[in-house]
Amino acid sequence: MKCGFSSKLLCIPYWILKKVEGPSDGLVTVESAAWGNFRGVLRNTRMRGISHGDMIDLTREDYRDFDVIEFYIQLVKELKEQGF
Repeated sequence: MKCGFSSKLLCIPYWILKKVEGPSDGLVTVESAAWGNFRGVLRNTRMRGISHGDMIDLTREDYRDFDVIEFYIQLVKELKEQGF
């Protein structure tokens, strides 16, 4: 998330995490996400950024510069190519 106002649902956890650990998606900090095969941080060019709720398609909204369905299609494709 780019700011706490990006998600009504995750605004409080976002502000707490930002103060304690730094940037987050409103639920998981970048530092916590960087375990194992870390693939980087998803970003878009819009003001609100991408929240954890957007990643799991919680609000069922379309966001310019980020297609949650296509993201998961590509993720599953990569897993298949790795033999999973």
